[in-house]
Amino acid sequence: MMSAAVPRSEQLAGVPLEILVSDPWEVVSENGAGPFRGSVISVAASHFRSGKHDALIQLNSPLQIHGVRCDFVLATARHAEDDIAVIEVGHEVFCSLSGLTAKEVEMNSLASGWRSGRALIGTLKWV
Repeated sequence: MMSAAVPRSEQLAGVPLEILVSDPWEVVSENGAGPFRGSVISVAASHFRSGKHDALIQLNSPLQIHGVRCDFVLATARHAEDDIAVIEVGHEVFCSLSGLTAKEVEMNSLASGWRSGRALIGTLKWV
C-alpha cells in the first residue's frame, strides 16, 4: 500500500482502488451499491483533459452496464484540480468512467481515447 502522493503514472500499475458509482442510478440497481473493487492496468496522457491522465482499470468483478458485461473502466478526472496520476491512500477523485468489454480493451490501446457509450460518473478511492 502507498501512503504518500506519487506523481509518476507508471507507478500506478496494480494499485488497488474502489469505485463508487453515483450516476446513472440504473447501474446501481443492476449491480448493487458497491463500492466496486479493481486495480489500475495502465495510465496514459488524457485525450479529454489536457495535462491530465486517464487510467484503464480492471474490475475484480464485472459490471453489467446497459446489459453489457464490462470487465474494465476507463477513468478520467472530472475536476481541473484532480489528476488520476497522483495517488494517496484514502484520496478520492471524482471521475467520468466508460465501461469497456474485454474485447474492446484487447482491440484498442489506452492511447486511442475511447468512449464506449456506457458512461458512468463516480468516485475512485485508492485503498
